[in-house]
Formats: sequence, structure tokens, C-alpha cells
Amino acid sequence: MRKWIVRILSFIILLLLAVSALLGNGKFDGVWMAGFHNKRPAQGRQLALLALRAIDSSSTHLRQSSIQLRAKTFNIPLDNKLFRLGASLGIFTRGLSGWWKIRTEVSVWRLGPATFLHEPGELYPEIANGGIEMPAGQDYDLSPVETPSLRELTPGEFKFIIGLSNDMIGYIIPKSQWDENAPFTYNQLEAPYGEINSVGPETGPIVYGELKKLLSEIEAPSFSK
Repeated sequence: MRKWIVRILSFIILLLLAVSALLGNGKFDGVWMAGFHNKRPAQGRQLALLALRAIDSSSTHLRQSSIQLRAKTFNIPLDNKLFRLGASLGIFTRGLSGWWKIRTEVSVWRLGPATFLHEPGELYPEIANGGIEMPAGQDYDLSPVETPSLRELTPGEFKFIIGLSNDMIGYIIPKSQWDENAPFTYNQLEAPYGEINSVGPETGPIVYGELKKLLSEIEAPSFSK
């Protein structure tokens, strides 16, 4: 059984490393690595073993617990002009829920000391973990909206934030960091990559707000270790 768990964990981590290699052209933490593709299997196995050791050393064992689940569907403005064009040409066939609006969803569930957040896209880590900025050149002259971080708001000892859950709406960007128009943030000569693959600048505040509401409804469960 343990051997199969190692294989499954290795496969998942290898997939993540493969995507990272393809998107980063083999660049890892700012250093160009020779033979990066040959190192992926070794990295995957080592990370899987680290995960198993963490499981083996855990002192948390539940004998009895309750489970809670909250979910919400809602609309988001489809502001991305390329996405609108794709919808008009039939390239995107998901349909609209209103005038240039799409419907998506978030959910939160808790089992004992563990809480899981599910969001429908690729959430910028600043929204999840904190550190949202308002850099010079931002398109919207405002302070960070999506604060405090989702991890701060999440109850429980173990906190999981899982992206691309039940949907795939692109990047979810802090509104105070949104940047389509010059002058660009961080002294860049071109607009950042994320905005062209995002539904729009209101996505971050709306998704964050809906998750915040669900988290406020989650109560401390009863469980015994």
C-alpha cells in the first residue's frame, strides 16, 4: 500500500514540476538548471517521501468528527475583451449568465481540524497568504481590497486552498495590483502576463468576498483525537 502511495504522490508532483518546467523553460528559482528534465523524477520521489514522513510523524489522529460544507454560485463581470470575442465567435461555449457575465462558484468544507477552500481559478498567492501591494503604475488607485488573507480567515489547524475547483476562470488578481495600461508596475516595459488571462479586475474582490462570507459561516466542529 505504501509503495502505491509513493507512486501516486510522485506522479502528482511530477506533473506539477513538468508544468513548471514547460512554463519556465527549465528555470527554477532564478537559476538555469542543466538537465532539469532528468532531475524531475528524483525530485518527485523525494517530495513524495517527505510528504509520507510528515504523515507518519503526525500526532493528529481523529476517532470521531463532524463535517461541514458551504458552497455558493455567483456572477462575475466578463471584462476581458479577448474572452468576450471568444464567446461571440463560439470559441468559449460555457455560456453567459447575464449581460457579459459568467457564473462560477466557491466552496468551503471542514473536517475536524482541517479546512478546505475551493476557488475557481488560479489565485494569486497574495490573496491566499497575504502581502498584497499597491505598486506605482497600478490601474486602480486604491489600497489592497482582498485583506486579511484567506489563510488568516480560515479556521482550523490545517488549512488547504485548492484552485481550479469546478471551474477554470483564469488568474484571480488583487485589484490594487491590476495593470493593463502604461505606465506599468515594477518598472516593467510591458503589461504583466496575468491580466490577459483573467476574466477582469473585479474577479479578485468578488471571489475573495464570497469565500470570506462562507468562512464566516463555518463553525468550530466537535471532534476527538
